[in-house]
Order: sequence, then C-alpha cells, then structure tokens
Amino acid sequence: MRIGILISLACSSLLLVAPQTKAGQKVAAFSVGRGGDAAKAAVDLQLELRAQIGAKEGLEHLDMNESLDAAGRPRKAAIAEGQALLKKGKAAYEELDLEEAQKHFDLALKKFEYGYGYMEDQAPLVETLMYVGASHVLMGEDEAGAKFFMRAADLPGDKALNPEVFPPNIQEIFQAASAEVQSAAKGRASLTSKPQGAAIVVNGNFMGGTPLKVDSLRRGVHLVRATKDGYRPWSGKLNLNSGKLKRFSIKLKPAAKHAAFSKNYRALTGEVFKGPPGSATQSMATFLGVNMLFVVTIEGEAESLQLVAYKIDVDAGMRVERQAERLDMTAADYEAKRKAFLEKVLAGEAGQGAADAAAILAGEVKPDEDKGAGDQVADAKGAGGEGKADPTADITAEEQRE
Repeated sequence: MRIGILISLACSSLLLVAPQTKAGQKVAAFSVGRGGDAAKAAVDLQLELRAQIGAKEGLEHLDMNESLDAAGRPRKAAIAEGQALLKKGKAAYEELDLEEAQKHFDLALKKFEYGYGYMEDQAPLVETLMYVGASHVLMGEDEAGAKFFMRAADLPGDKALNPEVFPPNIQEIFQAASAEVQSAAKGRASLTSKPQGAAIVVNGNFMGGTPLKVDSLRRGVHLVRATKDGYRPWSGKLNLNSGKLKRFSIKLKPAAKHAAFSKNYRALTGEVFKGPPGSATQSMATFLGVNMLFVVTIEGEAESLQLVAYKIDVDAGMRVERQAERLDMTAADYEAKRKAFLEKVLAGEAGQGAADAAAILAGEVKPDEDKGAGDQVADAKGAGGEGKADPTADITAEEQRE
C-alpha cells in the first residue's frame, strides 16, 4: 500500500509554436543585468527563459550543474540514500513496527534536506514529511506530527492521505494542519548570498534573486535552495520563529570548472554589452558543448528596462537573431509582456546583427569599444568571481568535510 500523493507542479512556461529546429539541439541560455534593478530582473528572466526552452520541442537546455561539476557529490548522493530509507520505512510501517519505521523516515528526511539543492522531484520529500507526521501522531505526539504536516502542505502540488493507509484521526490532524498553513502568522526574512544574484527557491517555490526580502512565509521551518551558474547548488533550513526580521546569509561553493566558466562568462557578457555576439560567444558555446546560445542583456531602472536578446545558432555559422524590448517592472502586465518577449525570442524572426557577428569572427571589424566602456556587468562579476586560481584543490578538501 502506498500513500496517495498527487504532485502537480505549476510550470510557468508555455508550449510554443515555432519554426523547425534540429532534433535534440543542446542549448544554453543566460540573462545578464547591469545595475541593481536590471541584475535582479535578470535572475527571474533567466529562470523563465530556461523553463520555456525546456518546454520547447527539439531543444534541450544544458544541465549546468552536471556540465560544470559532473563528479558525484555527497549532497547529490544523499537523495538516492533518502529514497532507499523511505522505502525501508514504509515496509516497517506496513508491518506496524512503528519505532523502526520512524527511525528510517527521520533519516530519510535528513538526507533529503541535506541534498535539497539537487532535488528535482519533490514527491519523495512530501511523502516522507507526511509519513513522519503520521508516525508522530501514532505515538501520541499530535503537535509534533502537525508541524511535519504543515511543512508538507507548504510544498507545491496537491497532497492527500490514503484512507487505507492512515486512520481517520491522522487525516483529521493533517486537514487541520493544512488549513492552518493558510492562516498562520507570517515571518520576515532577508536573504543575501556570496556572490549575489543567486536564484532562491523556498519550499519548491521560486522567490527571486539575492539580495531578497520575503514576508509571505509562515512562521516555522522552511527549506531553502540557492543556485547560480558556476557554483554548486546550496541548501539549508530557514526557521522563522517570530515576527522579527530574520537575516539569512548564504555562501556558495565554486563548481569544479568554476575558473574556466568564469573566464568564458566574463568575456561573453562583456562582448554582448558592447555589441553583437562574436568570438567570445563562440568560445562559450565550444566550452559548454552546445549547438545554440540565447543571451539576454538588461539595463536601466525598474520603470524602464531595456532588454536586448540574441539567439545564436552556432552550427549555422554563428547566425544571430536579435530582439529588443523596453519593459516596466512596476507595471501590472510586466510578467505577461516579459513572457511574450521570450516567446518571440525563442520563435526566432528575421535576425538582425548576423552580418556584424560574421564580420567580427572573420576579424574584419571590431566590436564597438566605446559602447558601455568602463561599466561593470553586475551579474557577470557575481557569477565569475575573480577566477585567478583553479579552486579544485579546495573543492576536494571541502568534499571530504561534507
């Protein structure tokens, strides 16, 4: 018998109707912002762009974590260990060996929390939280059980207890805990990261890029994931136990190929802010082993963001298609217009800038050196760090500590 859990993850991307593309094209996409508002907008846009690419037939977005840090890591391995422990716990539960079952469920939950940064499918985590809550209730610890039920209710998707597995009293406590999540007192948190510009996911819901303030979380325990290209995914628990502002600082560890990625990323972003994609963009595509690149630059203030997007088909001789748009982050229709812009970028139209890119690659002309000279690309610096030394020795030592 199994717990009935229905997980329906909301996907922000749309299925797009587009021109023919080669089957299985490997794609990488980046969004880079210059300035505070633009850098924060770039985090949201990059996540949405990659989601739309993932939903588009014929395109496969590169797994950046796997590409830059392919070796097995303790946190990634913990997810498989947690799944094995969950299976053992369910077997003990069915035999009514509650102490043994709870031991396995508790260990499984710790493994999932430890590896949360690498967890793509949250169904095992939800199932474990509900079994932990049920085992506490069966041992007469209703209040403790309700806390785990509330954590399960925080996660995306619909949850249901199978009447054949759990008795009515457990289901009543679960329903009450689920209702309490909606009315529970809220806590406040301020999240920062080093480097800044990390994408923050709390309880499976994308919240934005760092620095970030949130005031929509109930008081209690929440799982946090932070990701940024060139760095290993980070995960941890955020405990909001009062109405006071909780300050939460995250330090990201560099990926194994951080230095090489950083060098290519700085060159790429510097190039596209100065002019059309050229040799640096081609070098990044070669480094990542992709057939196509999408790069979006963002500049300006919140009320007037200038977006310039490039679709670069590497296999077609660096053919470039360019789109531009001006958006207002404060407007009610901002998200709808941003989504429409990305659809247009992915669909591809008669490109601008292809001749310029070809000329740059051929060495016939140089990018406009004056355009944007002296400016710092905020997100590029954050993603790349200094990149002066290969950090793999430190990574090995850090792995041993983990």
